[in-house]
Parts: sequence; structure tokens; C-alpha cells
Amino acid sequence: MEHDKVEVEKLPMCDFCRIEDGVENPAQYDGRTIFGRWSSMCDKHFEKYGIGLGLGKGQKLVLAVNEDTNEYRTENKPNREVV
Repeated sequence: MEHDKVEVEKLPMCDFCRIEDGVENPAQYDGRTIFGRWSSMCDKHFEKYGIGLGLGKGQKLVLAVNEDTNEYRTENKPNREVV
């Protein structure tokens, strides 16, 4: 069983982008931080605050793909900045 990634219907917003930068960017990770709490994080903030991937650490968020159309199941595409 793979524990370092999870398929999601919609990407949450990065908690740190909202707090530190005042913007909303999609998160690519859900994981434990160097502060001990769990957060949704973009690539930049995962590199800065994340502790890694795997059980008890975190997971890469992967958008679910519709098997019939081979398209994402949501309007929230990867790497799309929401402002």
C-alpha cells in the first residue's frame, strides 16, 4: 500500500500562502510541519515547513482523473494559482 500520495477530487488551498502571503494557491501536499501540526501546503511551503512523505509525515495530493474521459474531475487544475 502506497502511503506517500492520495487522490483527491479538489485541491485545498495552501494554509501558509493565506497566512504569510495573503493569497490563495492550491496545495500539493497534506502533511505534518516542523511546528508539529498538519497543514495543506504548496510546493514552496512544503519544502520550507514539511517534514517529508509517508506514514505519520505527509502525502502528495493528486487530482482524481475521470477514467471515461481521462480528464480531471474538478475545475481546480494542478498548479493553478487562485487569487
